[in-house]
Amino acid sequence: RSKSISTLFMGVIFLMMVVETTGFVLAGSEENAGAAAQAKEKEAAPAAPVIDEAKLAKLSTTEHTITLNGKPVRYKADAGYMPMKDESGKHLCSIFFIAYTQQGNVDKQKRPITFAFNGGPGSAALWLHMGGLGPKRVKMSEEGFTLPQPFQYEDNEYSWLEFTDLVFIDPVSTGYSRAVPKEKPDQFHGVKNDIQSVAEFIRLWVTKNKRWAGECSR
Repeated sequence: RSKSISTLFMGVIFLMMVVETTGFVLAGSEENAGAAAQAKEKEAAPAAPVIDEAKLAKLSTTEHTITLNGKPVRYKADAGYMPMKDESGKHLCSIFFIAYTQQGNVDKQKRPITFAFNGGPGSAALWLHMGGLGPKRVKMSEEGFTLPQPFQYEDNEYSWLEFTDLVFIDPVSTGYSRAVPKEKPDQFHGVKNDIQSVAEFIRLWVTKNKRWAGECSR
């Protein structure tokens, strides 16, 4: 009888060793499988798109004429992006803008500039642009309501272009303005963040267009 008990005791110990070893092997297998899955996912992840900064900085330019207070005003429209970089030259985001500048016999050093924008990430400059200040506006009813389709636009007889050049800015995450891939958009959101990115855009635009002597921001 004591021999049977001893044999049973040894069997229980052997079974415990088998269970423990099996658990260790299974745990190791799960860890290896998890690592393999992460490696596979990393390999399958698409590479960040390569941004052609030269192409990005190329503007779309057109020329037009509008009648304001009975006088024809010739102007140029530039639409495009301003690449925004940090001190090391790293591309962080691209800010979309549309600029209207008067053409003809104009002293660019004395001509004012108005920079118009809403705060991001809430709203683009669309309604400042097409609803108030720009040379074109959305056609609406006399009561100020949107007309049924097809929607139309028309010359804005109240445009500020008569007395100032206009630059409409879309803060990051509004309109067509975006952070570059792998950059967190949150770093551009907020009151101070808007101030920093928009102020840097204004500095770059004025410098690039040689308009420091004629600056008038609003």
